[in-house]
Amino acid sequence: IINTLTDLHDFMQSVTNGLKREITEEGEGNNNDELMAVMTVIRDVRKKMESVPELFGPQKECVQILRRYGVDVLNDEVAGKKLQDFLEEIPLAWDAVVKKTFRKKEDILPMQMAAVDSLKVDLDQFYLSIREYRGDFR
Repeated sequence: IINTLTDLHDFMQSVTNGLKREITEEGEGNNNDELMAVMTVIRDVRKKMESVPELFGPQKECVQILRRYGVDVLNDEVAGKKLQDFLEEIPLAWDAVVKKTFRKKEDILPMQMAAVDSLKVDLDQFYLSIREYRGDFR
């Protein structure tokens, strides 16, 4: 229980840090790397969107079963909070992370579209250079 919740907390922290990256619209190079990093974070959250909420109920049930059999896990801590408090707060924290993720996705959409357009231009230039090479080769 503790390991699972700690891993989830660490994942949420890394997502929050990843979403804090600033991406400016002007300039290329490093900007594209930042955009890709943020898109990777968004992808990771989307992958876990369905599995994480399903985790909360069984974790609470597991704590109840352990308590019923005399194992006191409520004094254990996850991320500096008591287990019971953490279990109560984590669904709201997860929802907040998902909302931040989709807000960031909306913010970077114009930059994604610009990157797609730039990639199309590069692809067209590559195609023309290949055609020119083939023409010279004949």
